[in-house]
Amino acid sequence: MEYGFYLPNNGPTATPEHLITCARRGESLGFNCMVVGDHVIVPKNIASSYPYPVGGEFPGAASGEYLEQLTLLTFLAGATERIRLVPSVMILPHRNPVLAAKVLATMDVLSRGRLTVGVGVGWMEEEFETLGLPPLPNVVPLATSISGSSKSSGPAMTPASRGSIAGFPTSVSCPSRCKNPILLSGWEGRPAWPSDGPQS
Repeated sequence: MEYGFYLPNNGPTATPEHLITCARRGESLGFNCMVVGDHVIVPKNIASSYPYPVGGEFPGAASGEYLEQLTLLTFLAGATERIRLVPSVMILPHRNPVLAAKVLATMDVLSRGRLTVGVGVGWMEEEFETLGLPPLPNVVPLATSISGSSKSSGPAMTPASRGSIAGFPTSVSCPSRCKNPILLSGWEGRPAWPSDGPQS
């Protein structure tokens, strides 16, 4: 069994100095990975129930302060050498799928293949509304369509792809990934791609 730890991307320790110290210390102690959660914006008033604690209250609601997930991990890739980088979970509908795939491929190249991606569909209805996304009950088919485009946009020559939400013509996409990063995903108690195994 290998262990990882969550990085603080909000609060008083979410500073460049503290984050670099935390990342390097975790690497020196032999942790396998460092993990960052994903919130693009946190509304002041949240009626949605946070699905993990008993009370359903989201602990980050007070300040609304969050460093962007993929930017933070790319920053810390340059401050470390071996520890794996894990956005978990990256909320699929939050980002344009082609741009997200480009950012992830870039992170994998710059970190020399240290990327592991966890993806999901999210839970905060108010965040979806702020970002102009469909209501949460409609987001699973949206994420499934996006995942089809994202899976296709890593190789140097990208074949044409068209889902119900996102797609693109045949094109060249660079940089190519160092390797296929492990992609862990699921929603509604089932894996996103039940027959394919890990995806990239």
